[in-house]
Amino acid sequence: MDDFKPINDQYGHGAGDKVLKHLALMMRKVFGSKALLVRLGGDEFAVLLNSAQHLASPEFYAAALQQMLACPFEVANKVFIPIHSSIGGCYSAAKEISLDDLMHKADIAMYQAKRQGKNQVYFFNDVNGPEAE
Repeated sequence: MDDFKPINDQYGHGAGDKVLKHLALMMRKVFGSKALLVRLGGDEFAVLLNSAQHLASPEFYAAALQQMLACPFEVANKVFIPIHSSIGGCYSAAKEISLDDLMHKADIAMYQAKRQGKNQVYFFNDVNGPEAE
């Protein structure tokens, strides 16, 4: 999630918790029950996709999540803000790749999305090279 700290600072940790819950709900709506959703800490999340439906177009699902989050959300009494996210992803058809390698590449992709101006999607395809959205 982009710029989470200012939400906590300006509206309080209760508002920040509300945003985290909202984000988790939107992730579940977009990815459904076949995806593993994990909060890594703070404002960072991971999504593990393994269904054929998700793997056919993971960029589509990432963009759908961003679109849902962009709808203003009430963080405090009569205070509505959009939530922005920099999404980095990695996918591979290779069965030999480790989860650590996938997570590392996804992390690199997320930082590339942030360098592109935040609220972007950036994917590595087949772990060999970048495929930008």
